[in-house]
Amino acid sequence: MKLHQNKPINNDKSQASELFAASLLFSEFNKAFAHVYMINGAIFKPNDGFMPSTAEADTIVICEGGIYVFEVKSWDGQVSQDGVTFLVSNADGKPKNRDNPIHQNT
Repeated sequence: MKLHQNKPINNDKSQASELFAASLLFSEFNKAFAHVYMINGAIFKPNDGFMPSTAEADTIVICEGGIYVFEVKSWDGQVSQDGVTFLVSNADGKPKNRDNPIHQNT
């Protein structure tokens, strides 16, 4: 596996989730393609006037089948969708609204 890490590794829950997801993604893509290249934590600096000053792609997979961008979330609890909003219910039972992560990949 070729892996490029743009940001320093730390031990927070989000980083652990991203690295776990990257290993699962590599495993699955490697079953279908001979050449799989992964970039984790890629930071982009768009200058289109629509995006914030920087944007991050958690995992980018490049292989014979194309280029795929993944946004990883470390949400605990049951996840459901209400229109464009995701609801995450954890042990306290009160759902929390979360923005649709696909919008982060624009």
